[in-house]
This record gives sequence, structure tokens and C-alpha cells, in this order.
Amino acid sequence: MKDRSPFGVAALWENWRDPATREWVRTFVVLTTPSNKFVSRIHDRMPAILKPAGFERWLGPEPDPRDLLVPFPSEPMTIWPISRRVNSPDNDDDRLLEEIAPPADIAV
Repeated sequence: MKDRSPFGVAALWENWRDPATREWVRTFVVLTTPSNKFVSRIHDRMPAILKPAGFERWLGPEPDPRDLLVPFPSEPMTIWPISRRVNSPDNDDDRLLEEIAPPADIAV
């Protein structure tokens, strides 16, 4: 967000036991929506970002909050180029979010 405030994303997680190893595994998925105009400059979809008013509904017992899965408005968002190191789970440090020079084919 432009104001650097935190935001929530629509996600699902589940614990399940691997039948082969009998170990518990936690899986996680971030749901996506079509991109808004701002994000469409770099990708055709984006995480389903939730407005704070939708947090309780998403996390609560409501059986079908799918109307929350819409593109987030462009205006409060910002973007900056970061390293492709972010594409590997082996890389997990604060430098992942450091701004780098934008690629020539993307207007930021």
C-alpha cells in the first residue's frame, strides 16, 4: 500500500497427514483474482487482497464469502521492482523487498 500499511489476502490452509510418512503437513494457498488496472501492467492476475471490513467475514464461519474475491482498487496501491530471488523459497531475507532498477520492458 502507498501508506505502507499491512493488508490481508484471501488464503486457505489445511493440516493433513501424509499417508506415506504419517507426518503432519501444513499446506497453504493464496487465492487470486483478475488483476486491477494498476497490476495488469505486470501480470494478468493478483492476490485477492481483502479490505479490512472483510477480514471477519473471510475468517469467520460464513460458508461462502466469495463476493470478497474481487480485484482490489488500484488507487491505494504502489509497486516497485524487486529481485527475481523472490521466486525461490530458499531465499528468505529482508533484501527480497529492496527496490532494484526496473527492467527496460516494464514501466513502473
